[in-house]
Amino acid sequence: MDKAWTEKKLGRLFPDIDDHGAAKKIKEEDLVLAAGRPRMDAMVVYVYSWIRGLLGGSPKNQAVQTMLVESRTFEVFMMNRGIKMPGSSTVIDNLNIISENTMEVIKKAQLEQIKSEGLDNFKSCVMDSTSSKGNSERPTESNLIAQLTARIFHRGKGDRLRPP
Repeated sequence: MDKAWTEKKLGRLFPDIDDHGAAKKIKEEDLVLAAGRPRMDAMVVYVYSWIRGLLGGSPKNQAVQTMLVESRTFEVFMMNRGIKMPGSSTVIDNLNIISENTMEVIKKAQLEQIKSEGLDNFKSCVMDSTSSKGNSERPTESNLIAQLTARIFHRGKGDRLRPP
């Protein structure tokens, strides 16, 4: 009775396996190729890779998710492509399979396009001087060094007066 019960259960649960656990031969002509899960559009994967670099975080990061959900530009981009927002795990899976060679080709193509369109030649640099008191003649450290040198000079001469 145990053997009959086991055969009945194995036959129902695993029809391609015989009593001894060996797989039955599957005929190639019996196989049917069915549709799989829909894949992310390549342009959307590219945009997500750009966003990950721009925001410096994973799509699972709450700040990144909030920005993407609240971004009207990103929403319009996705709507124009007829795509709904993919889950963060799906995005990460697709981003992680991009090879280093592919990313290198993308970077080179972007730089070539920037150069060909004359967008920037990287010959000039604009820096923000907010942290060192913007619009000052010299940074604070330079002023301190100049004042210290003047004090040492005047003290060495015997002058007790502070330099102007």
